Amino acid sequence: MASSLAVILPTCNRFALLKRTLRSLEQQTYKDFTVYVSDDLSTDETKDHDASSFPSLKIHWIRRTEKFSGIAEHFSALYAEATEDWIALAHDDEVYAPEWLETLVGMMLQPTPDGTPIVMAQVGTVVIDARRGEPQYYKRADQIPDGLYTGNDLKRLCLFDGRHFATNGYLVTREAARKAGAFNPDYEQFDFEWLMRLAQLGRTACSTRLLHTYCMHPQNTVGSARYLRRYFEQKNPSVMELEWLETVEGVGDAEKASRRQQLADQVVRSRFRSYLKVVATGNRDLECATAAILQSDKKMSDRQRRLIAAMKLPTVFFLAGIFLRVLTKLVALRRHPQLYPLNDALEKQNLSWV
Repeated sequence: MASSLAVILPTCNRFALLKRTLRSLEQQTYKDFTVYVSDDLSTDETKDHDASSFPSLKIHWIRRTEKFSGIAEHFSALYAEATEDWIALAHDDEVYAPEWLETLVGMMLQPTPDGTPIVMAQVGTVVIDARRGEPQYYKRADQIPDGLYTGNDLKRLCLFDGRHFATNGYLVTREAARKAGAFNPDYEQFDFEWLMRLAQLGRTACSTRLLHTYCMHPQNTVGSARYLRRYFEQKNPSVMELEWLETVEGVGDAEKASRRQQLADQVVRSRFRSYLKVVATGNRDLECATAAILQSDKKMSDRQRRLIAAMKLPTVFFLAGIFLRVLTKLVALRRHPQLYPLNDALEKQNLSWV
């Protein structure tokens, strides 16, 4: 059994949410762990608190003296600083079931058929949409099924079966985390890319038990000008999957070629959809910058090029922005196809901790 376990918890200006996360960690049935709270120069109530605010937890409260360039750098620093054998990543906008850590530890200790070490354990997520009125509860329909998987297994499931493993609430070995290296901010989904790198180092244990939450709230809603600027500077998920496709094993050439074409088409579509989000923000400077990036893409359709050219007219840009803002709100009210409603099943599935 591992001699020690760390829960790393990066935070910045979200004390009301952070407090809920730490309260859920106080209720863990597995008690032998240390929490590393890393405060990235908060200016809210977070700066007025320390480990003494949560005396029932063993906490290292780290106050940073210099701002991180982004969450990828923050994650990398915490993984490098933790000295425990196992490391669980917690987020300050999540709540964890009392048996969360106990379940992950049990999964890590199970034997594998060939003796290959388990480097990561993952459990299911309750998605909470708290952005509009009464919270709505969902579970993901694309979770990895229960079982033990190699890195190549996970690539195939993600590339060809539309599966998605959680990028939060997981447990990894410190040794594997060190070998995987730092998170790469060149990727939009840098955490997903890092986990796939880590998964190549051994087995991953997956469970669909719903043991932690992911909360969608106004502070993490995608669509801000800052997010979109970063998006155009990074490799989007389809680019990342194209890279995985080149190394996946056990797939025929024809199947690879078909998936390669699908992903290539998705790259262009997703970048153009993000351009439309830029227009919806009404940020003229950002629109001009992203239009220049898109116009250099030879795979764009003539229709897309004409739409971008039309945005040069102030009147068209203004009216398009209004239309897209209204459309975005209407689309936001539709249920995400990957989410199943859980509202009527919270008690039946023993999810009272949510």
